[in-house]
Amino acid sequence: MAGAPEFDGTRIISESCVRRISDVAEAVDAVEEAFCRYAAGVATRHLAPADASTLGIVGAGEQARTQLAAVATVRDIERVVVTDLDDAAAAAFVDHAAEAGFDAQRGSPQDVAACEIVSTTTPSREPILQAGWIPGGTHVNAMGADAAGKQELDPALLERAAVVIDDWEQCVHSGEINVPVAREGFTREDVAAEIGDVVAGESEDLRARTTVFDSTGLAIQDIATARRLYETAVDEGEGKLVEIVGG
Repeated sequence: MAGAPEFDGTRIISESCVRRISDVAEAVDAVEEAFCRYAAGVATRHLAPADASTLGIVGAGEQARTQLAAVATVRDIERVVVTDLDDAAAAAFVDHAAEAGFDAQRGSPQDVAACEIVSTTTPSREPILQAGWIPGGTHVNAMGADAAGKQELDPALLERAAVVIDDWEQCVHSGEINVPVAREGFTREDVAAEIGDVVAGESEDLRARTTVFDSTGLAIQDIATARRLYETAVDEGEGKLVEIVGG
């Protein structure tokens, strides 16, 4: 579950009128970290119980820290439980969370599932969290699945939860719902809403229900995140301008 970040790709912000690249951001660094944080934070703000104070995280890698930062920004998190097969990674995350002021501990997948908010961050191809472990009213950020065949949640949970997606075509291909869709156990009609509709107030209030946010990431989110980070870097005098075309 733990290990080095698996993000790949490059974000380039260009200024064609002066023939220069103003920013190159490796996805393994600020852009992808910020993107995952913002997506989970937005979903948690609009879908998790307003008084939620416990967060469970599956996987103790880099995304676990991102999820903690995101969720703690929009909810008053007091206790954090993490589960991971890697003892060292789990211990390192617990230390990190404790230093940040949280009551942090390592637990089993069942302990994680008992939290009011859950974030999953692994590349698993077998369900880690079973439907029967998740109490009613829990919000789950399903962040780990990013390719066909990957899944972290029991399909039975998706059947009873209000599933919110970022984009149907992408989620069908590589999101948490990709496996149950391929097995014809989940259809477009089973989706409660898209996250954009939730944010815009164009869907019903789902916070009283068990909710699952299936996040695959959209290009527009990458662009907005990269642009914002670039503007912040310029304002703070960080980074370096690289001329790639003479003129």
